[in-house]
Amino acid sequence: MLCRLVPLFLLTLLSVPTGALATTVRLVNLEEMSRESDFIFHGTVSTVEALNLGSTEHPRIVTDVTFAVHRVLKGTTKGPQFTLRLIGGSHEGITLLIPGSPQFSAQDEVVLFLQWTGKNYAVNGMRQGLYRVSRKPDGERIVQRSLQDLCIVRSDKSIEHRTAPEPVRPLADLFEAVREAQQEVSQ
Repeated sequence: MLCRLVPLFLLTLLSVPTGALATTVRLVNLEEMSRESDFIFHGTVSTVEALNLGSTEHPRIVTDVTFAVHRVLKGTTKGPQFTLRLIGGSHEGITLLIPGSPQFSAQDEVVLFLQWTGKNYAVNGMRQGLYRVSRKPDGERIVQRSLQDLCIVRSDKSIEHRTAPEPVRPLADLFEAVREAQQEVSQ
């Protein structure tokens, strides 16, 4: 009987759609994210380093992402660089992937919305707190956040599986929206 169940289990496992690896999060709009975040900055990734804080038998993979900070929109930093530690990554053939967690590469230009957890910073709303910066052909800097592979729970309790990135917006507009949200809180 066990011999018949194993192939059935494997067939079932292989038939699970890749969307099943999505993470479910509450939708956080830009205004909420601006109010809820403790540290918001614009910067460029300097280095990405995965580490195993555990052992070979019991790995605990983390990734340290160091940013050159260009502009602080909320909060403070102790210097021109900031290091964010993320759970997961790849180190010496061991990979820990957390669906919905942001991924970074050297030279990525980003705007990050971070929350203090009491021990360290975490990206607000998983990948929702990451806006990637790029340039249009005319040189204008634009931002976009990708909510792909996130199952979004809206305020009306409906669930939406995102398959496409959000529309782009000028970087200057994002800065202005964050500033306006900060002013609303202080009034």
